[in-house]
Amino acid sequence: MYDYSLNNAERSKYILGYEKDKSGNLIVHFSDTNNTGKVSFPNVLDNDENRYKLDKKMDYQMTEAIQNREKFILNKKQSLRNTLYCIGSGITSFTIGAFAYSNDGKFPLTICLGILGGVLTIGGASFFRQYSKDKEKVSEIKKAEYIRDNKEKLDSIFSYPNSLVGVRGDVSTFIKDSHDPFKVNNYDLFDRCDLEQIILNVEREEEFGFQYVKKKTSDGKDVPTIQIGLLLK
Repeated sequence: MYDYSLNNAERSKYILGYEKDKSGNLIVHFSDTNNTGKVSFPNVLDNDENRYKLDKKMDYQMTEAIQNREKFILNKKQSLRNTLYCIGSGITSFTIGAFAYSNDGKFPLTICLGILGGVLTIGGASFFRQYSKDKEKVSEIKKAEYIRDNKEKLDSIFSYPNSLVGVRGDVSTFIKDSHDPFKVNNYDLFDRCDLEQIILNVEREEEFGFQYVKKKTSDGKDVPTIQIGLLLK
């Protein structure tokens, strides 16, 4: 997940996510207190207690981010305004300088304005990077809100054979193999279109209540419902 902390005190213990390593243990990623990247703790035991602690903390962090949604939206707008101001001022300064040189031969003025224009344009590029980051943060918050607003339907997908039809193959495989696919640590794996497709499929299943052909494995056991849908695609 993104770092939605509002100060260094929060950032010092902010969890960005966790994953399994090749040996089967967990690697836990914390946000760097200097906000320049992440710090990772390796060799954390992969057990229910550790996963519970991590999931609980990340769920709390996401709840706080959703509650502070307007602040991140304001940050996005401010970074966009700064971007447009710097780039616009830079282009204007450079243009004025070039015009002054060509008409009056004021070389020093041209150099000064040219440098100023370059600095402002570079500053604009920096603000644009920040704008892109803020925009992504807002998009992720909106996606998190969508998941939480539709959590009941998302958790019901294993009851419907065709709930994953039309969803990207890697996403479908992950959901089938996961015990709790829609927890915060997994939000990054989903695009908004994946989630909307799943919800649409569930709503279709709820409305029509189709009956399906029964499928069995080679040893006579029933195939889990959600896998029937994938077999019928």
